[in-house]
Amino acid sequence: MRTQNLALKNTVTDRDIEHILSLRRTFEAQRKRLELVETALVDAEQNVIGRIESGALIASTHTVALRNIERRSVQWKSKFIELAGSDAAEAVLAATVPSITVKLLVE
Repeated sequence: MRTQNLALKNTVTDRDIEHILSLRRTFEAQRKRLELVETALVDAEQNVIGRIESGALIASTHTVALRNIERRSVQWKSKFIELAGSDAAEAVLAATVPSITVKLLVE
């Protein structure tokens, strides 16, 4: 009897497999929903940023601001410094047009 109980405990059943498949389906559905929400969030933020940049008034009880983030750093900077030296790297970075990102801040 004890051996039979042990064998049943170590048996993988359709119930186990169905549970895994159900979790996978739930996970995929949630991932797709999250992607849709992320897209909607990005679109809404870009819409508000564009309206603020074009001079829209902000009528809100929340603190709303835009932050411009300039980035001149490049991924290959450390390797370039090794090859050409830090003075050459600084000259290249100074001549590099920064990439500008506008971030919507809401509190």
